[in-house]
Amino acid sequence: MPVTQSHIAKKLGISSVAVSHALRGTDQVSEATRRRVVKAAQRMGYRLNASARSTATGRFGALGFCCSVDNKKSWYPGELIEGIQDALDERNLRLTMARLHDDQLTDLHKLPSILSENCIDGLLLNYISDAPAKMSELLDHLAVPHIWINVDHHHDTVRIDDEASIRLAVDKAIEAGHTKIAYMHLRARDSHYSVSLRCAAYEQCMTEADLSPVILTADQTVPAHDMTRYALEFLRIPDRPTAIITYGDEEAGALLFAAMQMQVDVPGHISVINSGFEYQVPVMLSSLTRVILPERRIGRTAVTELMNKIEDPATQRTPKLIQPSWHAGQTLASPH
Repeated sequence: MPVTQSHIAKKLGISSVAVSHALRGTDQVSEATRRRVVKAAQRMGYRLNASARSTATGRFGALGFCCSVDNKKSWYPGELIEGIQDALDERNLRLTMARLHDDQLTDLHKLPSILSENCIDGLLLNYISDAPAKMSELLDHLAVPHIWINVDHHHDTVRIDDEASIRLAVDKAIEAGHTKIAYMHLRARDSHYSVSLRCAAYEQCMTEADLSPVILTADQTVPAHDMTRYALEFLRIPDRPTAIITYGDEEAGALLFAAMQMQVDVPGHISVINSGFEYQVPVMLSSLTRVILPERRIGRTAVTELMNKIEDPATQRTPKLIQPSWHAGQTLASPH
């Protein structure tokens, strides 16, 4: 005899309504109750009748993840996907992924099945730059609840608190005794909102501390293989900074390699603070002092926000800014 939601409710001593909410991933039950129900369902061999559920509730138990076929427009590190999948697993939901061309998101006659068919409950959008202009308009027209990931929108978005990440790095450098602190990025300011946002935050932090900001950059995005050349030039400037905060792994790797070529000791002669991930760290950068950008938490939060949006699609949700954390590493020391 198939296990039903009533069996789970009786086993746990809670109502069938609570079990239904837990398995559907709504916010009507606590996180503890949801996990308890999901574990019990798995233990008892419960299998959700997706067809019956969608007929009864109008829900499909599935979310979509939409990104571009152009890797310059979409970027989804493994930690982000892991966070999304963890949150879905806890809610017993599925993920449908679609890599799309721009015209599929702007022309009603070219819609992909993920949008033309009623098969998902909501959509996670991963477009870090140059999202099709009519994309939001089309999604609103189709009444698809959606949440943007790592985009600086006024509502319905989940992203890193970039200002907080830079403030944390500058504060830690100052605490270590540095006054000549530079910020290094080798990306076009329009390549992603965070490039200009972090630059502005860095300048503000330095000004507030009565220190002179120094931005080490180029006129356009520099290919990763050419970043070392720029790093070498930065290390040769007169009155060299004693600490450099880098935008990402490519800049940090280039700076470390340039320092090694010039026999500049890190952190003896110069300190390096990077913005990086918590788990997926290149071996060369594993000892770096870094501000951790918690992509896994972004993924989890994006799912929670989308589930709430599905419950109340008319309300524009306030942006969720995910706070960074600190990893001490071995590349920050007091200046000599």
